[in-house]
Amino acid sequence: ETDTMDTFCDSSWYFLRYTDAKNEQAPFNSKKANAAMPVDQYIGGIEHACMHLVYSRFFHKVIFDLGLVNNKEPFERLLTQGMVTLGGAAMSKSKGNIVAVEHMSSEFGADTARIFILFAAPPRNQLEWSEDGVQGSWRFLNRVWRLAQKIAEGKPTGTAPSGLANALQKKTHQTIKRVQDDIERDFQFNTAISALMELLNAISDYANPGDAASQESFKTLLTLLFPFAPHITSEIWQNCGFTQVYLHDVPFPKYNSELIKDKELEIVIQVNGKLRGRIAIAAESAIVESEVIILARKMIAAKNSVEDLSKYKFVPGRLVNFIAPVITASEASK
Repeated sequence: ETDTMDTFCDSSWYFLRYTDAKNEQAPFNSKKANAAMPVDQYIGGIEHACMHLVYSRFFHKVIFDLGLVNNKEPFERLLTQGMVTLGGAAMSKSKGNIVAVEHMSSEFGADTARIFILFAAPPRNQLEWSEDGVQGSWRFLNRVWRLAQKIAEGKPTGTAPSGLANALQKKTHQTIKRVQDDIERDFQFNTAISALMELLNAISDYANPGDAASQESFKTLLTLLFPFAPHITSEIWQNCGFTQVYLHDVPFPKYNSELIKDKELEIVIQVNGKLRGRIAIAAESAIVESEVIILARKMIAAKNSVEDLSKYKFVPGRLVNFIAPVITASEASK
């Protein structure tokens, strides 16, 4: 009778019971448990690490030794969340230092709270609650709302030249890749949201809100922002007339690997570690040492330099640092 057992005992194998919750003859059916286990991703607070997670592994190893499951470990991946603190102390009902959810929702909306919590710190880090941070998240979502109104009405959103459609498309596909990578790489929601803020800036600066480029980029912004702020993005989606399909049914966008490539790279030119200038060069040539060195020497020579540029350090696609002998004042006067 499991109901009479200590709670720590029950919490050490509940995940196996979930696979066969209505079984009245045994804790679980091994065939069903093996089909579902191990858990792909476990997400839990840091306070679980010292008790529940240790006990669950001990229990599971015993259950494995008994031949009831095929896998030695219950969880494949673990994400331990950091604590939310206020004034340096962990929020606690007993301490009375918690932030009222009702107040947050009524004043700023639930999406603002979600954006703040996800953006303020990586999920593994401790998060200090900040009213200023909440205000910043609220302003970000308001910018998205105002931009939606301008795009729906076809009003200019910025002062950038209208010929930047290709640049906006490139930025959009770069953002898709960044958000996808950040979410899949250990749930880095904070940097994913940062990338969406950059995309918002790019769309806001674009001067043709009614054309296909701005429409597609804005729809992509809403789709990528939806997991973080589902309520406001869904309403904007409807208000903008994107009614062919509900936003929650829209698949995660895919990026075009060709569009995100840089056609030109900027190479930093240094002499003894000091900046002398920069050169723009085709991306495919920026990794070719001989071509970059020729252009770098021409640039320095154009400045009437007499330095010895025979020795250098080349970092493909990034910089050239010439290591030139230091000329003293007396030598320079000869």
